[in-house]
Amino acid sequence: MSTDKAAATKGNWTAGPEDKAILASMQQVKEGLQNGSEQFIDARPTAQFLGIVKKPINKTAGHLPGVRSFPTDAIVKSVGAAHEFMTAEDYKKIYAELNIQPNAPTVTYCNTGHLASGAWFVTHEILGNKNSKLYAGSMIEWTNLGNPTIGLQQ
Repeated sequence: MSTDKAAATKGNWTAGPEDKAILASMQQVKEGLQNGSEQFIDARPTAQFLGIVKKPINKTAGHLPGVRSFPTDAIVKSVGAAHEFMTAEDYKKIYAELNIQPNAPTVTYCNTGHLASGAWFVTHEILGNKNSKLYAGSMIEWTNLGNPTIGLQQ
């Protein structure tokens, strides 16, 4: 192990255009909730999902109607000072416990899209469900535009 500063090297990465195929709009979320065409995963801590705690950025607490919770502490495991993703088999067991179908069309969300990206990564990349999307607007957009939530605090 060394504490010496690493030498900088020139890379060749270039950002590409936004991949809209992996993103869900608020309208798509509304339609999916109405017709049951997708399962929805809330990737926030359990207290936020239940509406025990409300983030100040959201107008109301709780969760979208009819969704499943995949809380942040189930997305990765601690390994020393680091956090790591688990195996596909581990996630299949976790999903079975949480009544989440690993191959169903899926939309993940959280408060701002950040935590949901981890749940999306597990579903899309580790479990191979290419029919999963991230609702980047998440609860901040959903609640501040007056859409309904279910939870203890309203």
